[in-house]
Formats: sequence, C-alpha cells, structure tokens
Amino acid sequence: MYALMAQIDGVSGGLSSADQELHLTFGVELINNGATLAELDLRGGDGMCMGFHGWSDNDFGKDAIVSR
Repeated sequence: MYALMAQIDGVSGGLSSADQELHLTFGVELINNGATLAELDLRGGDGMCMGFHGWSDNDFGKDAIVSR
C-alpha cells in the first residue's frame, strides 16, 4: 500500500513505457442526488505518505479533525 501512496504522491518516479505515461490521482467527490457538490484533489497537501506517517504516530497536526 505504501508503494501505491508513493506513486500517487509522485515521489517514486513515474509509470511509463517508451511512448506512454500513467498518472495516478486520488480525490474525493461529494455527490447529492447525482450532482457533484464538491471535489477535492487529495494530492494538494503534505501527501499521502506524510499523512500516513502522521496517522501512525497519532500526530494529526494542530487542527485535528477528531479528538480523543
């Protein structure tokens, strides 16, 4: 799983052949009655790898989205 996160973050090189490239993306979409209300590209932050390290260390930053 970590290797996939690194690919999405773009830190482990790309997936390509001589004439084609593959770009992995990761996002969320809020849909109500079939209409998209909001979209968010999750690559726009610290990245999935850093997020995983923070999560595994119980470090959710100064603006934690959950509390104990």
